[in-house]
Amino acid sequence: MNQTLVPVKEIVAQGVGGRSSIYQMIKVGQIPSYRVGKRGIRVCLSEVLSVLRRPEMK
Repeated sequence: MNQTLVPVKEIVAQGVGGRSSIYQMIKVGQIPSYRVGKRGIRVCLSEVLSVLRRPEMK
């Protein structure tokens, strides 16, 4: 399985979801997230798409 970790702003730029919606899903645990440094948060693109039930973008 391809684990492409991207910042939330990249998910938003691709039109997958809104910034606040993605962060809310991370907060309640619907989307797994990974901390990078003190303030960075990355999410796995395939995990976000599976939660939102959308086909994977290429």
